[in-house]
Amino acid sequence: MDVLVVIPIFGDSDYWTPLAERARKSIPHSIHSTIVNSESLFTSRRIGVTIRKSEWLCFLDADDELTPGYFDTMKEYEQRADVICPSYRNIEPGKLVGSGYSIPEGNLLERNFCVISSPIRRSFFEKVNGFRDLDFYEDWDLFIRLKIVGARFSLCPEAVLNVHQRPGSRNKITADQHSERVREFQELYGNKLPSINT
Repeated sequence: MDVLVVIPIFGDSDYWTPLAERARKSIPHSIHSTIVNSESLFTSRRIGVTIRKSEWLCFLDADDELTPGYFDTMKEYEQRADVICPSYRNIEPGKLVGSGYSIPEGNLLERNFCVISSPIRRSFFEKVNGFRDLDFYEDWDLFIRLKIVGARFSLCPEAVLNVHQRPGSRNKITADQHSERVREFQELYGNKLPSINT
């Protein structure tokens, strides 16, 4: 799989750089990867995608890691998908707190069934001009816009992402924040988004 993995960090380098290096160790040596430290995640991702041309892009949070065989299990989906959604395990310090995968059905405005480390075909990523500069749910926003322009989504439950809940993790969103962002997505995209199954 011709993929570039971007591990973006910002802020406290002493804290995030060792985590990013640990995350990078979960990536096979045959896969190109880069750690980018800039003033924001948005900027780090923007810089990261320019490091090397590739057919696919994958964004790995510094506090997460890929499990063995992550990309190998996705090879059969390369010709029929533009976004490949893995399963995941939620891990807090010292314990597994949840695991599973989401079946790509229904409407992306109802819920985000892909994790940020879902490989994305670069041509589609560039078609929607990548991420918007949001403080959270920027991956969900990206997946909605990809679907609007015709990207095909496939589930690959054999690939597993370990999602860690650590101090400073950005994936701790309050119910009010979630509701407000969902309302924003509905206003922006409600009339544009087809069913995920079409």
